Amino acid sequence: MRIWNRFNDMLAIFSGACLGLAMVAICIDVCARQFFNSPIVGIVDLVTLLIPIFVFLPLAGTEINNSHIRVELVSSHLSKRWGFFLEILACICGILFLGFMTWVCWWFFWDAWQSGQYLPGIRRLPVWPSKFAMALGAALFAIQVVINLIRTIAKVRSNLNEPES
Repeated sequence: MRIWNRFNDMLAIFSGACLGLAMVAICIDVCARQFFNSPIVGIVDLVTLLIPIFVFLPLAGTEINNSHIRVELVSSHLSKRWGFFLEILACICGILFLGFMTWVCWWFFWDAWQSGQYLPGIRRLPVWPSKFAMALGAALFAIQVVINLIRTIAKVRSNLNEPES
């Protein structure tokens, strides 16, 4: 698990660096547009390709740290067993959704890779790295939800003998 966590931490750092690059590129482009009346060609395309990278790659790391937004309006009023049941149900729904999302994103990536898809314009930027980041991010997120499901089931088994509160 330590290697898995470290790998996802490195992806989060890489994603943050991509976000920082996008912010700097946009700032330079805005300054060039305002002060020199000459925007930098291809910056919008570059940032467009960076967005899926810094959005999708850190998702599993966020799940590892339990940092996704949760609304516990209902589950906070339920017993521990019902809370576990809802957690298991949420994990199963997440696995199904993320599995489908991974499958679709994988085929989008594969099609972009095979066809040599790129963004139209003066700069020919390949699209496949962004689509690969989406597929990888969704797959890693799904794997982490499977890990969380296994942990939740283990908690349920260890708490079966406890009296319900």
